[in-house]
Amino acid sequence: MPLGALLAFEVARTKELFYRSADLPAAAGKDLEIELRLVWFGGMKILRRLEKARFTGRPVLTGVDKAVVLLNGLFRGDLSRYGRKREDEVFA
Repeated sequence: MPLGALLAFEVARTKELFYRSADLPAAAGKDLEIELRLVWFGGMKILRRLEKARFTGRPVLTGVDKAVVLLNGLFRGDLSRYGRKREDEVFA
């Protein structure tokens, strides 16, 4: 299996795990909830960057990317809609 195909498989698998765990931050305490949302948004941004670069090179987040991750992590309260959105795509 070529490296690009392997990376594509792993990125898709990881994204699916992220979508399936979208309800987890809401189940945690407030401090941990914010940290989990930051990890969720940051991880998804990195995965999207990998896809955009077609799995070549190392993904880099710009200052703007980091600010967007921070704002999303602080102010987007409910990630469960992301999990539901993905389920709708998978089962449609």
